[in-house]
Amino acid sequence: MMEPNAHPEFSSEASFLRSVFDALPSHAAVLDGRGVVVEVNDSWRRFGAENEGDTKVLGPGVDYLAVCDDAARSDADGALEVARGIRDVIAGVRDQYHMCYPCHSPDEQRWFQVRVTRCAGLDPVRVVVSHETITEAQQIEKLSRKHQSDLAHMMRLGTINEMATGLAHELNQPLAAIGNFASGCLRRVESGSAEPEALREALETIVSESRRAGEILRRVRQFVRKGQDLNVRVDLGEVVRDSTALVNAEAREAGVDLVHEFASEPVCATGDPVQIQQVVINIIRNAVEAIRDAETPLKKRRITVRIKPDHPSLARVDIIDSGPGAPRERIPVLFDPFFTTKGSSVSQEIAKGTEGDGGMGLGLTLCRSIIETHGGELRADINRHGGLTFTFTLPLLKDTDSDG
Repeated sequence: MMEPNAHPEFSSEASFLRSVFDALPSHAAVLDGRGVVVEVNDSWRRFGAENEGDTKVLGPGVDYLAVCDDAARSDADGALEVARGIRDVIAGVRDQYHMCYPCHSPDEQRWFQVRVTRCAGLDPVRVVVSHETITEAQQIEKLSRKHQSDLAHMMRLGTINEMATGLAHELNQPLAAIGNFASGCLRRVESGSAEPEALREALETIVSESRRAGEILRRVRQFVRKGQDLNVRVDLGEVVRDSTALVNAEAREAGVDLVHEFASEPVCATGDPVQIQQVVINIIRNAVEAIRDAETPLKKRRITVRIKPDHPSLARVDIIDSGPGAPRERIPVLFDPFFTTKGSSVSQEIAKGTEGDGGMGLGLTLCRSIIETHGGELRADINRHGGLTFTFTLPLLKDTDSDG
């Protein structure tokens, strides 16, 4: 790294920098403007020895970009993206590049992150490539997602239990209709007065009502099942329609109208449709309770769910209620763990800043966690009707994404 006749002061500085470079826990290498390795630190050498058996494989003088290109041709995870990132940094298209990728061995699953940084102001060009293991962090995140999924599933079961009476009433209607029309058909057949056209109409009604009952059961079964991964195609219109169908009995009993305002074209996101449905149902049920408990005039009892693209890469869902609202400074409390609106109106509960007696107070906290895990955001604000609007965003489905 130093000329033989270099000034001692500079030699000392270079020795210090060398020591710092070698002390870095990251596997770090310096590349020139062609992508060739100029220097590597001790961590890079040790990792190479442990995984390749030859410390010269990725040492000074090796064309690192060529190594990445070869790995990409053998379908190594992330190699093509890393090569593109390094070329962009070398070319000055960007100052930094970052990516996380798996690099599993036969004995264990491992994850790494690579950072590529351009050394500002240097001529010739120098770029630092560093790799860090994030296996432990990935395992913790995976465990956290599992715990969140388990908690969400447990709370969905609790939600269905709370809605059982309304759902039983919803299911009883088509079953009663099926029984009535079937009995009518039987009486006509037994009396000999059965006309083919009348029987056909009655049987069509039976088929229609049986499908209606089956649809109710489908929605319940889907809602209580374990979630999927976060990369499934989600038609937000379908999710909202299924959600409002499940809470319609509660809304109707409270005299609340559920209104849909959807974009002209389907708005599709990526995520777990069951967990997104859980968010929608939880917010709507909270709004229904707030409107009911506040004794809002019937003509104003409305919850509107609006879906639209919000950004080139985001979908937006607004759930707008005509409830009692809340003081603006108290809105953040809604998302605090163990805060609950059950047992009193939203405005009264927020004004007091205390927990209600009827719930765990994890609903909105979990909702926000679910949306953030999906790469979105959940927030609340006062709307022009005086009620609350809950808004969440989700990444839009890309054209290149599959249908799951």
